[in-house]
Amino acid sequence: MSESEAPKELPQGQPTYYMMPAPLPASGKAVASLVLGVVGLITCQLLSPVAIILGNQGKREAEAGQAGGRELAVAGVVLGWIGTVLLVVVLAVGLLVGVVFGLGGLVSHSFSTTSTAVTETATPEPSPIP
Repeated sequence: MSESEAPKELPQGQPTYYMMPAPLPASGKAVASLVLGVVGLITCQLLSPVAIILGNQGKREAEAGQAGGRELAVAGVVLGWIGTVLLVVVLAVGLLVGVVFGLGGLVSHSFSTTSTAVTETATPEPSPIP
C-alpha cells in the first residue's frame, strides 16, 4: 500500500458523527387503519373490517421498505379485530333477541282462542208514528 492509498487519519480529539437516514413517512393506509379502528370501536363497528384490510396492506408496505408506520398499521389491525368481534357479538345478540321476541309474539297469537272480529247487529228500523 502506498502513502497515497493509506486511509487518512482523523485528528485526535475529533469525534466521528454518523448521520442516520431519515425515517420513511408513515403509510397512508397505516394511518387510515388506525383512524378507522378507533372510530369503529367508538361509533360503528362496520368500519372495523376495513381497518383490518388497510392495516395489513400498510404493514406489508412498511415491511417492504416502501413506507413507515408499521406500528400504526399493527395498532389499526388490532383495533379492527376488536371492533369486528364486537360487531359479531352485537349482531348475534340482536338476532337472538329478535328471534325470541319475534317468535314469542307469533306463538301467543296463534294459540289465542278468542275472536277479535266485530259482529254487526242489525238495528231495527224505527216505526212511523201515527
